[in-house]
Amino acid sequence: MKIFEALLELQNTLLKYYSATIQYLYHELLTLFENKVSIDVEKPDLERISFYTSLIEKYQYQIIQLTDFNKGHTIYMTLQQIINSGIQDVLVTITALRNSEQKLIRVSSEALLIQPGIEEKLKWIINENNHLHNFQNDQDKYQAFLARLKNEINDVPPPQYTCSSLNKFVEDIVNEYSLDIPVLEIVIDKLNRNHSEEELYLEKLQNTILQHILEQEVDTSSVSFTEQEIKVIDIMEILTAHIDFFKRLSKIYIKFDKLLLQKLRLDNLPAPESVEINSHIAKKLDNFIANLVAGGTVGLSTEQTYISVFSFIQNIAFQFRTFNENYIGYIPESRPARYGDDESFWTLVKEYIATLLRVTKFLEDPNECNHDVNIIMGSSKEEFEQLENEAREYFFALLPFERIFECDERIVNHQLGEKN
Repeated sequence: MKIFEALLELQNTLLKYYSATIQYLYHELLTLFENKVSIDVEKPDLERISFYTSLIEKYQYQIIQLTDFNKGHTIYMTLQQIINSGIQDVLVTITALRNSEQKLIRVSSEALLIQPGIEEKLKWIINENNHLHNFQNDQDKYQAFLARLKNEINDVPPPQYTCSSLNKFVEDIVNEYSLDIPVLEIVIDKLNRNHSEEELYLEKLQNTILQHILEQEVDTSSVSFTEQEIKVIDIMEILTAHIDFFKRLSKIYIKFDKLLLQKLRLDNLPAPESVEINSHIAKKLDNFIANLVAGGTVGLSTEQTYISVFSFIQNIAFQFRTFNENYIGYIPESRPARYGDDESFWTLVKEYIATLLRVTKFLEDPNECNHDVNIIMGSSKEEFEQLENEAREYFFALLPFERIFECDERIVNHQLGEKN
């Protein structure tokens, strides 16, 4: 596939996706809302979009036959002049929907058009059209751009999948909450609360314990470490991240506990006792982290500190496992629109803790690492890092729940307000 062919394929895919989701938004979704909501943005001319996709396919067929870059570029840019006004209209419509006075329309269009990256990809193509000549004599850039295009094409979800997923989601919500429009707005907004890839990448780099140590140690040039101590520090860089994770998880867990109990009581369902994370874990974490930071890099380099960190992680993991058992049998499985996120969070916490405990078992097992630093960072390093990374990924899957539970809190507050 050549770049002009791939560019047209991406444009065609995006416009067809846009056309299908707009049709769904203006018809099926409004019907599902029983026309209690109107769209304050004029429906786009989808016949015009259909004309453009047919034109793209015609030009794409011509470009496939060509081997000369300049001829392909000329034909491609000729087509862009024809369809550019249509693409600009698409972007204007997406912006108008995103800024709609009707919040339910805003959050629905966000789920259908913004989150899948339709707007972003169209803008990217417009920008890249100004630089295509750069690829003519640079094969490395050409191949890299072509690979990016193929990824962008594959990244566009089938519109039928997006629409049917939203439709099922809304049906479940309506069954759960009837047509309580403020609640529907909040629940659909949950779909748009995931971390972006960039945010998640930055989250993965965070380890506030190490950051605080580095901040207090402005100059470490006079300190030298043995090879053994460096291995311990390398292990500690990995393990202390989970102490940092525990602190962040505790805040989300407190919100989960509070909201779940409120929902169960609102629904007149049996509820467990609240878990007191602040008294059981929060203070322990603060004190332990303070001691680690006070010890600095020199403190992290000792095997005594490694054993202390290992034991602390294992102990806190056991406590989280006990906390999680508190909710067994209390989260209704038959009401996914109301309790599905609680179930997902509970399950992910269970998986994170179970995987983390497999890491600690691997480190202490006499038949595996037996707490031998040379084995951990030697023959068992790859397996250790693989196990730990699996636990880490479970933790990162928990981060979106911080925003999801913000939405739940708004729903609960709305319902409590109505009740009062």
